[in-house]
Amino acid sequence: MASTSPKNGEMSYLYLSVGTDGYQNYFTMAGPNCLCGHGSLVESLNWTDDYFVKMIKKVATENIKHMAPKASSVRAFGKYQDEVHKTLV
Repeated sequence: MASTSPKNGEMSYLYLSVGTDGYQNYFTMAGPNCLCGHGSLVESLNWTDDYFVKMIKKVATENIKHMAPKASSVRAFGKYQDEVHKTLV
C-alpha cells in the first residue's frame, strides 16, 4: 500500500484538501486544512462531494484515464493556506 506521509521531512499538502500529487484518482473527504474546522461539517462535506462529482463526470465524459493535481499547484496552494492561517489566529 502506498504511503501519503511526508517525504524528506517536508510538509505534506493536499490540493483543496481533496487530493495530492503522485496519487492518481485519489480523493479524500476531510484532508488537512479542510473547511470542517472552519464552519459546518455537513456543508463542507457537501461541497467536497459536489467537487468529487464534477471531477468524476469530467473523467467519465472526456475519456480521461486518471487525474491528480500538479505538484507545483499542491505546493503553491499549501503555502497560500499557511499564509492565510497566520492571519486567522
